[in-house]
Amino acid sequence: MLSRSILDSYIPLLHYFSLDHNTNTEQITVPRLKKTDLIDLLRKCKEIFRIEPTLLRLEGDFNIIGDIHGNLKDLLRIISFTGLQMSIGFVFLGDYVDKGDLSIESIVLILAMKLAYPTKVFMIRGNHEFDNMNNEYGFKKQVFEVYDDDVYEAFHDCFSCIPLAALVNQEHLCMHGGLGPGFVSLNQIEQIERPIFSVDTETKFSQILDSILWSDPSEMIQQYTNNNRGKGFVYGGSAVNKFLQNNNLKTIIRSHQCVDGYKELFDGGLITVFSSSCYSKNPVNRCGLLQIIRNEQITKKHFPASEPISKMNIDYKIVEVSQTIPLCQRRLSLPFTKTTTNMKRMSFSVKSDRMKKSFVRN
Repeated sequence: MLSRSILDSYIPLLHYFSLDHNTNTEQITVPRLKKTDLIDLLRKCKEIFRIEPTLLRLEGDFNIIGDIHGNLKDLLRIISFTGLQMSIGFVFLGDYVDKGDLSIESIVLILAMKLAYPTKVFMIRGNHEFDNMNNEYGFKKQVFEVYDDDVYEAFHDCFSCIPLAALVNQEHLCMHGGLGPGFVSLNQIEQIERPIFSVDTETKFSQILDSILWSDPSEMIQQYTNNNRGKGFVYGGSAVNKFLQNNNLKTIIRSHQCVDGYKELFDGGLITVFSSSCYSKNPVNRCGLLQIIRNEQITKKHFPASEPISKMNIDYKIVEVSQTIPLCQRRLSLPFTKTTTNMKRMSFSVKSDRMKKSFVRN
């Protein structure tokens, strides 16, 4: 009921952004949750994340979405393009919040998708799903402008349990950052225990966690060097090729860096996807989306750069949680189907009987 009410409240916006409106001149209405409903959403999603493994092992066809950083407009453009029919799944690569003005609204939509379709929508944690980053880059301020410490604490209780990586079709490793010299096998990801509240707490997996969340690739080196971000490493082509070979993988898919939608390195062995356009101003970057179809090449798409929604052009409407017909049981009259693209919509499954039995549609 909760997730369906939230998703229903976003449907007018999905209609709106499927038609390429200019949000810099038009007033739009954005959903806002009551405090009790938002905390309920966060607690329910936290319980789903707790059931999921640290390394998700997924089978099927998926849309792969990079950093959103509070850019609700690009998130809505992506979902307007892909549709909510869930004939193909979603893997989000983290950094949902901070920097963009609509971080709460963006993460609420993604969490509502997760709650409504827990075996079709998957979330990976980024380096911005931590308190120290939210305190510095704006998400904490946004939360306290509308809610209070109870909500902020509920956000971080939820974030602390988000999985760290996803292995898709046994050949594509999806994570936020990347590799480090001590990170050699997928088993190491599986051994990392959650909840994780801080990356500054020293454990035997601290360096691997830093690598997963913070590391960046470079064509200027072959192995590893220190990262000027202060955490993680910079890794090169030889390091990537060795990791792929040792783990029988085809591709590392990650986000974490602003690129012009997507960027391939090391003969396609690594792809960075970034899904928040106009994040970089010189030059302006586009919004990117990847699609993994089993037994086919990874499909890549750019959305044109478009300025994020300005808060000056927003009115808020409180979401009233009520009994509704489940989205999965009714036909959506949304103009999602595009004939100008070869991106496909196909079925998929998740490798976890335990998860299938544990989830109840909310």
